[in-house]
Amino acid sequence: MTSIYFANPGAIDPDVIRFMGVSVKTNDNPIGYFGTGLKYAIATLLRTGHKVSITTNYEHFEFGYEDRSIRGENFPIVTMNDEPLGFTLDLGKNWDTRAAYRELHSNCIDEGGKISDKPLNDETVIKVTGPEIGDNFYSRHEIFLESNPKISQDGLEVHPGSTRWLYYRGVAVYKLPKKTRFTYNMLLPLILTEDRTIRSSHDYIYKLEVILPRIPDQDIASTLLDIGEEFVESQFDWDMCGDPSEEFLDVAQNMLTNVRMNKAARTLVHRKRDVRDFNEVELTMAERTTMIEACNMLKHLNVILNSEEIRVVEELGPNILAVVKDKRIYVTRRCIANGRDFLMITLYEEWIHRDLGYPDESRSMQQHLFDKILQLVREKSDDQPLSK
Repeated sequence: MTSIYFANPGAIDPDVIRFMGVSVKTNDNPIGYFGTGLKYAIATLLRTGHKVSITTNYEHFEFGYEDRSIRGENFPIVTMNDEPLGFTLDLGKNWDTRAAYRELHSNCIDEGGKISDKPLNDETVIKVTGPEIGDNFYSRHEIFLESNPKISQDGLEVHPGSTRWLYYRGVAVYKLPKKTRFTYNMLLPLILTEDRTIRSSHDYIYKLEVILPRIPDQDIASTLLDIGEEFVESQFDWDMCGDPSEEFLDVAQNMLTNVRMNKAARTLVHRKRDVRDFNEVELTMAERTTMIEACNMLKHLNVILNSEEIRVVEELGPNILAVVKDKRIYVTRRCIANGRDFLMITLYEEWIHRDLGYPDESRSMQQHLFDKILQLVREKSDDQPLSK
């Protein structure tokens, strides 16, 4: 049987174990703060067949349990030196020995203590004996980060390696449905539940979406943006970041034609750099027909457009359907989907910008449209004289 020792400086008051809701931490910034975690760990370890004892301030406490009948049902009450405590073995009933080990190890981090499979001397030593606690100790790198971060930014450490765990101050606090491309360790304050898991994974992900684009590292940006769907980051809303680094924007702008970069990154580039995604697409037969019909309608306005002058792309940015660049008119697929008449109007507007030089919402643009309306009315009147 393996024994693992958790040693902390400072004596522990037995009342911390006796009463629920009592927490006394010497660290100003502890990982845990509820005071119930130690009780959860003791109950879990006893329930899984481990022996638990605490030596503190020259006193020794052995933990066990005794059955007690309450309203005709038996409950295993946890005892400390045969003194019944105010909780049963069912406390933390969803915990396993891994969670119990994480709790005791985290307490040592909070208190500046030590953990070993050899006896330790300190003011407070918790001794746990059993096979599973040893397995947890020897695989503790899966629970606690031991690597050095590649980079640190705004309260976030980015460590090498892929994982399904999110870390908070070096401790695994949430398991994701997909793996992450890097390993993240959040140092900013997060709200934890009593079992040291984060209350809201959405809050953690939001912080990643805001902080990661700020990192001034092109290699990290390239890795995060050119990523497959098997990674969580492929679904990140990068546009949540209000102040991305120039390095992140440079990479994203150069990857506008990369289909693996998600739409949120494209939106961020469009918003911050005012660039357009000119990734042309192949038209379907129906789309070609709509384009031909729209161009034929334009001939009635003395506007002649050929296929070399019009390019169709998938996206041009948020709420943008068409634009002129290098004397070519670019329209989105969505613009064609709106129908022949809508496409004709859009092409006419871009032709006015390109060939006549009239900007949007200008008096010259307005006057041209009024003049064209008047011209069409006169032509219609000449063809069909008003009856007397």
